[in-house]
Amino acid sequence: MQLNYFDYYVIGINVIGFLIFLVNHLLYTFTDELQIDIVVTIVSIIGGSAGIILAMLLFSRAAVKANMMSRVFVACVFVIQFVIFLIVNRELFSW
Repeated sequence: MQLNYFDYYVIGINVIGFLIFLVNHLLYTFTDELQIDIVVTIVSIIGGSAGIILAMLLFSRAAVKANMMSRVFVACVFVIQFVIFLIVNRELFSW
């Protein structure tokens, strides 16, 4: 199985999304004013939603009112990106 540039992009942006969400979670935990929510949103839109969801499941399991809208947004973007990934890589899934 040969990976193309799109696959490398998806892997890289999801690793970046994981790290960005982890930094944002640490900033929420230890500071009052330093958050990078806009960066998390941008990384989610450009393809990093799977990494962000993984980081949410591992590190930020508490559901509070302040973070639920961003979780719903990331979940919706993930569904859209998953469908796009399946369309782009349809030769992997043709049986």
